[in-house]
Amino acid sequence: MTLRTIVRSSASALAVVLAALAGGPVQAGSDGHGVEALAGAGAANRVDVRVARGPDGIEVEGRCSLFASRDEAWAVLTDYDGIDRFVSSMRESRVTARQDHEVFVDQVAVGGLLCFSHTLHVRLRVHEQPPGSIRFEDVSQRDFVSYRGEWRVEDHGDRVEITYRVAARPIFSVPDFLARGAFKRTVRELLTEVKVEIERRAALAGR
Repeated sequence: MTLRTIVRSSASALAVVLAALAGGPVQAGSDGHGVEALAGAGAANRVDVRVARGPDGIEVEGRCSLFASRDEAWAVLTDYDGIDRFVSSMRESRVTARQDHEVFVDQVAVGGLLCFSHTLHVRLRVHEQPPGSIRFEDVSQRDFVSYRGEWRVEDHGDRVEITYRVAARPIFSVPDFLARGAFKRTVRELLTEVKVEIERRAALAGR
C-alpha cells in the first residue's frame, strides 16, 4: 500500500467522526499529551479531549461544560435534519426512519487529512434514551469494521456537561501517529461547534 493510499484511507476514517453527530459507551484513556483547552481559560470554556488505542480501535472521549439546560442540549444533539447548519464538515443529514426511540440517519460529510479530502456516506442507527443518552452505530460498514459511540448529557447545577465517546476500527490500516492527532482535532472541532450552537439557542431563550 502506498503512502498516498494510506493517507486517503486515514482521511476516510477520520471523516466519519464528523459525520457521527448522533448520540455503546467506551472507555477512553489519555494519549500522553494531556488535556486540551479551547475557547479561553477556565473550566467554563473548556473542551477536553482524550484519545487512546484500545481493543475496539481508536477510542476518543470528549467533554465540555456550558450554561444551558439539559433540554436545550438535547434539542441540539437530536436535531439530525439540521446538523449541517452548525457542523462545518456536514454536507447532508437526513432522518430516513424513526420508531419510538430508534432513529436511522443518512449523512454525507467531508473530512480531510494533510492535502487530501474525502466525501463519505454513513447510515447511523441511533438509540435515544431521554433525557441523557444517545447511542449510535454506523451500520453501513463502508469505512469501518466497527464504529459506535455515545453522547451523554448531565445536569450540574446551573450548567450542563456533555460527554462524547466513540470507538472506531477502520477497514484500512491507519498509522497510529496520524490517527491519534487527527481524531483528537476532529472531536475537538465537533464538540466546539456543538457547544456554540447550544449556547446560541440558550441565549435566544433568554438564559
